[in-house]
Amino acid sequence: MQMDQKQQSTKPVVFLLILLGILLGAVLLTRPILFGETKPYQLQKSDPLVGRISQALTPNNGGNPPTPGRDFTLLSTTYFENGTWVVTNIKTLDDSSGGGMVVLKETDGIFDIVLGPGTAFDSYSVDQLPSSVSLYIKNNGVVYDPVF
Repeated sequence: MQMDQKQQSTKPVVFLLILLGILLGAVLLTRPILFGETKPYQLQKSDPLVGRISQALTPNNGGNPPTPGRDFTLLSTTYFENGTWVVTNIKTLDDSSGGGMVVLKETDGIFDIVLGPGTAFDSYSVDQLPSSVSLYIKNNGVVYDPVF
């Protein structure tokens, strides 16, 4: 009989200890949030062109699109025609393909690849671009005449 009374009297104490532990844990976990002690996580700023370029490159060994800064980098970027055309030079960081040139055009605020990535372009494709872009590629890239 005494045993039953002792067990019954410890049940509320155990319950209160568990409840106190839960409340203490909740306070400790939410304190930084409640008192503004946490710093929001901020992503690194990224060039708006790298996503499009990454999608155009050959997937890496894992089958994923190459990651800017890990698999490739932009060497130089030149804007033309009031910022609506871009020519950028890329370099793969593992030297698997060396790199190349990419031409992008902005349409409705989004840059799409028009030419490249590549290390050489046929003269017909280059001549279809605005004259300022075409001249830049001819002066800085590799242009060849296709053989028909």
